[in-house]
Amino acid sequence: LDSALLAAHVRESGMCVPIGQGAWAQTHPGPATWDFAVMDRIWGWAQSAGLPMRGTHLVWHSNMPAWFTSNVSPANATQYMRDHIFAFMGRYKGKFHSWNPVNEAVLPADGRPDGLRQTPWMQLLGPHYIAQAFTFAAQADPSATLVYNEFGIEEDSPAAARKRQFTLQL
Repeated sequence: LDSALLAAHVRESGMCVPIGQGAWAQTHPGPATWDFAVMDRIWGWAQSAGLPMRGTHLVWHSNMPAWFTSNVSPANATQYMRDHIFAFMGRYKGKFHSWNPVNEAVLPADGRPDGLRQTPWMQLLGPHYIAQAFTFAAQADPSATLVYNEFGIEEDSPAAARKRQFTLQL
């Protein structure tokens, strides 16, 4: 690792947000298998650096494990979501500064009137999957701060303004 880059991160950011880490493919590699080794290492580094940490990507359309499509159905998707959130948050309960229960659920280009992204979760559970994920996260760690994350809304462009409008609506 680049020690100068890590020092700049500690100095400039004020928080460890492991972007791209913690997704299902990494933390939930099998239907009943968990692997928190990478998250444990990042958490250890954040602690040693004195940085609070955000748990990311509890429910996200990206970086899904290969087993997901063959094991998860409308009948069991809510249970899989709940189990994942409770297992992940349970491991770090009271340790992380905040959590990202749902990541990047807005994409107006997908053509839905509510601006929501067509994701596996949307197909399995409908738009209420977002509220479900936040509810499960609040139950798993009632003291946690829950944060929604979106990208592409900060630019001064018509597309960003539209996405920003749908994000605020959400």
